[in-house]
Amino acid sequence: MSSEDEHVSLREYVDVNFDLRDRALKIQHEAGEQALRLATGQMEGRLILLNELRGNVVSKPEFEGLEKRVSAAEKWQARLMGIGVVLVLLSGFIGAAIMRLFSK
Repeated sequence: MSSEDEHVSLREYVDVNFDLRDRALKIQHEAGEQALRLATGQMEGRLILLNELRGNVVSKPEFEGLEKRVSAAEKWQARLMGIGVVLVLLSGFIGAAIMRLFSK
């Protein structure tokens, strides 16, 4: 090859560079669109899961009903604990009285 065959005109050089740049931008744009579609699909999946979770969450009236039931159960438990304490104290007093009667 002679040096004339290797010669590239400025116009050819600029055209090839613009073509390459256009291809790179097109590939970059397509990749961005594909990433956006993927992210959108993932977001839609998360929203579906959140909606299902929201459906499983207890509504406010149901929560208030449960809260009343728990409160009633706690009150009942406190009463039973109080009764238990009174019984323990009574048995202690009775035991002490019996010990006093038989120790004389």
